[in-house]
Amino acid sequence: MMKKFIYFFSISLILVILFTTSIYTAKNINIKKNENLISSEFEKIFSYKAEYYTGSGKNSKNCELKLLVLGNSISSGVIVDNIKDDYVNILIRKISAKQNNRPVRARVYNISNFERHYQNYNYDVLKPLLEYEPDIIIFQLGENYLKEDDELYFQRFVTLIKTFDNANIKIVTSPYWGQRRKNKLNENAALATNSFYVDLSNLFVYDKKTRADYKKHFENKALGEHPGEYGMKRIAEEIFVLINACIYKKLI
Repeated sequence: MMKKFIYFFSISLILVILFTTSIYTAKNINIKKNENLISSEFEKIFSYKAEYYTGSGKNSKNCELKLLVLGNSISSGVIVDNIKDDYVNILIRKISAKQNNRPVRARVYNISNFERHYQNYNYDVLKPLLEYEPDIIIFQLGENYLKEDDELYFQRFVTLIKTFDNANIKIVTSPYWGQRRKNKLNENAALATNSFYVDLSNLFVYDKKTRADYKKHFENKALGEHPGEYGMKRIAEEIFVLINACIYKKLI
């Protein structure tokens, strides 16, 4: 009897160890992937692009609402385990539900190279995106700008926004890692282009739970300061307040 107990206990212990190791390895791979995305996001024209859709495919494209999100690693959902928990996916589900399950499509592009190389940014790379003809465009930028030349950055940001004058509604957010000067730059760019403005910096400053490192330690500090699942939910809620008003006013 004792031999049987030892045998089954040993087998159970081995299975637990294997299961734990596989989870740890998978998590490490995921974190490594996230770190690579952050470190290399400026090396390509678009280091990350994605398309999400809330419809079933049976709905007519004539009633489809289209979002275009130009952002950085935050819009890429770099820290969430399930991409359905990033703010873009949460946002389009909210919009769809508000409009009686209207099909909503979102295209996301990481253009953090604009934040880092705004001085010589080539706007021509964005031309293919104009053909998408979005109803709403969100500019979630500024976190990677190092405050080298505020006036030039402001001018280049305004040019970036004006490149998409065909969008019905343009939304500029503050940087999640807000700083007074950087927030003001984005706010002024919104004013100069008649765009809406959403302040996300209050989430980072006043609600520490929005950070991925609130309950978990990250070796990469920058990675941990990204919004986690709760932070993504709060970002979506902040932006949806504005879009909800646009829906009520029948702007979209």
